[in-house]
Amino acid sequence: MNISLNDILKSFQGQLPMNLKLLSNVYQVSELVIDPEKTSPLYILNSKNNPISLHLPLDTYIGMETLLNKQYFPQGIRMLNEIIKEVDASFTLVDIGANIGLYSRQSIHILKKIKNIHAYEPHPDNFKLLKKNLLGIETAELNNYGLGVKTGVLDFYLDGMNRGNNSLNMSAMS
Repeated sequence: MNISLNDILKSFQGQLPMNLKLLSNVYQVSELVIDPEKTSPLYILNSKNNPISLHLPLDTYIGMETLLNKQYFPQGIRMLNEIIKEVDASFTLVDIGANIGLYSRQSIHILKKIKNIHAYEPHPDNFKLLKKNLLGIETAELNNYGLGVKTGVLDFYLDGMNRGNNSLNMSAMS
């Protein structure tokens, strides 16, 4: 009996959520470290021209989607590219709710006109991964807080299955 590569990939995808939960719950693994291929939109170099490893959370959304698709939210990057394609000057990327830095990484890889990045992420665990994912990008300013109209401390609600679904609004949680 011959098994196609497509069948193997479908089987792997179906088992991935369970395997991620197993790694997290039984073995206390909190992140996966991956070295993206040069052709990947997540492949970036630091200021010394060395590749930066990709650090993914063991959740069933951001980590799993990125692992399976080898990119994250490609339509957002394509949209940004369309907006700036006619601009000749370099620009500053402001990544509000930067999460673990996937959008910034892909932007750096694809959009060569980025001069600076200002990334804002209030969640401490996501911020740790953001720092690792943009390690050595000297033009990136990373900020471990959210932005609002006034200064204050607010309750922050977390979705345990999706590290990207954090909110000040409790009803936004699944």
